[in-house]
Amino acid sequence: MAFITGSHAYGTPNKNSDIDVVVRMPAMAAWQLAHQSDSEWTKDPPYPDDSIQMRFGKLNLICCCKDEVYDNWLEGTSELVLKKPVTRGEAVATFKRIREENQ
Repeated sequence: MAFITGSHAYGTPNKNSDIDVVVRMPAMAAWQLAHQSDSEWTKDPPYPDDSIQMRFGKLNLICCCKDEVYDNWLEGTSELVLKKPVTRGEAVATFKRIREENQ
């Protein structure tokens, strides 16, 4: 279960844009993968956190550790694709609204 989100899905990417990918995986697997990433990790796993984000070069991997978090990302991305192109601010507001509605 994975999909592209961010500027490549609903924005206006440029040559410097990263690629944002949302995946569904267990928290322990995400945490183990995070230690192989380009991100800096200095604390214990964020249990029972909902997601863990990490970078591999220009790949931004958003690991959703709960179904409802993955579903929120999918709903928001699907909504934003229909409005393409949208700004980062519009995207942030959309995801915030969806999280609040689905609590």
